[in-house]
Amino acid sequence: MSSLTDRPSVGPTDLAEAPSGPIDPARLWNLFSFVPGSRPLSVWVDVLRRLPLSFTPTRVRVRVPGEDVPDIGFDDDTWHRSSTLEGATSVRLEQVENAGRDDERVVAVLQVTVARVVHEVLLSHVEANPELLAALLEAPGLIGGSRGDEQDATWQGETQPQHFEFWYPHDWQHLPRTTDRHGREIIDVSGHPGRISNVVGWRMWAAQDDWYGPGARLYVDLDALATLPLGEVTDLGEDRWHVRLWPDGASFEQIRTAQATLREHLGYDAAAARDDEIYDLITADQPDDPMFVAQDGTFDHGGTTRILQYFSAQKRPTFRSRAAWLEILEFDAEHHQVHSEVIDLRTQPHPEI
Repeated sequence: MSSLTDRPSVGPTDLAEAPSGPIDPARLWNLFSFVPGSRPLSVWVDVLRRLPLSFTPTRVRVRVPGEDVPDIGFDDDTWHRSSTLEGATSVRLEQVENAGRDDERVVAVLQVTVARVVHEVLLSHVEANPELLAALLEAPGLIGGSRGDEQDATWQGETQPQHFEFWYPHDWQHLPRTTDRHGREIIDVSGHPGRISNVVGWRMWAAQDDWYGPGARLYVDLDALATLPLGEVTDLGEDRWHVRLWPDGASFEQIRTAQATLREHLGYDAAAARDDEIYDLITADQPDDPMFVAQDGTFDHGGTTRILQYFSAQKRPTFRSRAAWLEILEFDAEHHQVHSEVIDLRTQPHPEI
């Protein structure tokens, strides 16, 4: 049986998904990131609920790490009250067709997430109306935003060959391969300029429309926008910028060239390489309340990596401050598990580790 790496590679950027015309609303994402701690979840909801939405929500979903919060029908008061639930980290409005049936379909989403290193507003499947866009651009702590084809970005960043085998509708066998830290073969996406780079605090994406705020200076050199050799750059004032990276009707090659140029010109990959440094910067003034801790060293049971993960009484992942259980795992240098231990924090103190 031949390895995937034996198959020919003719270049990684020709996944035929990039649209040349206006983006299909079913594939549209408007994604904005902000400096963590810049605005509480309840304030975000209070601001957004005063604005006209581009869709008609039918239900509200709230995430409280460690707890199972049932979905609730949408109304303005419910939306606001849900954001004040203790421990809530996200509120998601959905417009659903055929709710509760086997063919239920989510046709629009507005989700606000406020967590330790993620402070994000996502509007999907619909355009952002001018009032909402203005509110996002004027919000404190703006890092950046993107409006683009989420399906294209997803495939540009997909690393698992089996996902291509099951769901990708075009040829993909030529894509180059690499291995992950465990030695498993994956797709090498380093040459895919349309991918989203998940840098701590900001999903960096060279989409058709891109916005940058003062917070982006933690990641990239915004002054370089003045010399961007393509696209339309607009100074919005107060260190906020808009880049229309390519026009509707651009060719596939023009789109990929524009994406690669923006990523290189602003230093997206360099920002990804500074992930640990950026993490320290954006969490410096925040309390240390992790859900998950990874430690390297030499540990009691022969491991070189120790993982601490916190769970609620319902055995769901949660923050340390709300945890009822602590799971401790150790792995050796070959990534084999050598120890597993569960501590009931309701009856035992947290170990000094």
